[in-house]
Amino acid sequence: MLLLVLLALILSITALAAEEELWFTVSEDGEMVGGGGDEVTVTGKEIVITQGKTKIITQKLVYNTKTKVAVASGECFITNENMEIKAKEVYFDTDKNYARLTGNVEIKQKRDEKDITITAKDVELWTETKDVKAVGDIVIVDKDRTIYGDKLEFSDKSGVAKLSNNIKLIEEDKTLTSPTGTLEANVDKGTYKVKGQVEFKTKTK
Repeated sequence: MLLLVLLALILSITALAAEEELWFTVSEDGEMVGGGGDEVTVTGKEIVITQGKTKIITQKLVYNTKTKVAVASGECFITNENMEIKAKEVYFDTDKNYARLTGNVEIKQKRDEKDITITAKDVELWTETKDVKAVGDIVIVDKDRTIYGDKLEFSDKSGVAKLSNNIKLIEEDKTLTSPTGTLEANVDKGTYKVKGQVEFKTKTK
């Protein structure tokens, strides 16, 4: 059983004119080093960082008390309401509700009618709106459809994913490719629109 050591830091959220708490919860093997400046470094088998709807579990954390930026590294697991995310490193600006994720990022999201999975090399996440921007080896698995691309913008509110460059969409016996075009897909409605050069293949029998 883990003996938990609780450390609370109070952050000022200017937009709300109120205070929101940021919690670090560290396992019994944890170690915290600080006092030499604005940064504290925390290590341990399990470090849990919680702010509002966002929770990050990691093994190493560097937090700057002046800039309000936390950098987590190791095997990072992030939850935010209907999102579950895995990454190797997380840069989390707690004041701006913004995170940058790197290292084979995987996002799983539960939506009303289906679950979707997004993988990419680098991801930007706005933790309040849950909007996503991503680059590098993007794959979206959307029920019976798989979409590939180089760049992605995804709106959690609308369910619209916009991809560009090296587009490929595979659905049952249909394959669509567009090396320089753009694809706009609504993951909730199951619809998509492609602009640019398109090659479409399907079976007739």
